[in-house]
Formats: sequence, structure tokens, C-alpha cells
Amino acid sequence: MRDIAQSTGGSFFRAMDRGSLAQVHSQINATETHEIDIVSERPRSDLFWWPIGAVLMLTIGIQASWLRPRRSRRPIWGRT
Repeated sequence: MRDIAQSTGGSFFRAMDRGSLAQVHSQINATETHEIDIVSERPRSDLFWWPIGAVLMLTIGIQASWLRPRRSRRPIWGRT
């Protein structure tokens, strides 16, 4: 890991306990000094209602088809 850090221009940190881990975090926080502006866009209305509505309509359609009385089948040829 040290070789990779040296070849890429990075740093290698080793923390064996909580105190050294806190030191590593403070060193990393000291080197990362630039701020990043984050711009995110959110839809103005929730979109999860569309799939829920589609599933609800499909479920109602299936239930309605099960409740509909079935027509008796008559043979096309032969006895009636």
C-alpha cells in the first residue's frame, strides 16, 4: 500500500488504535480544504404514485375478471 501511495502521489496512513485514527482523520481533514457546491434537482411532485396506481388498477381488473360470471362453453361440432 505504501508503494501504491508513493507511486500515485498519495499518502499512506496506518492507525492501530483510536488515538492514531483520530490523528489520521485530522490530517486528512487538514489536506482536504476545497469546498464543493452540490446542485441537485428534485421533482416537484412525488412520482411513486404512478406505479402504485398502475398496480392498483391491474389488481382491480384481475379481481373484476374473477367475479364476472363465466359463459358456458358449447361444443362447435357435435351435440348441443
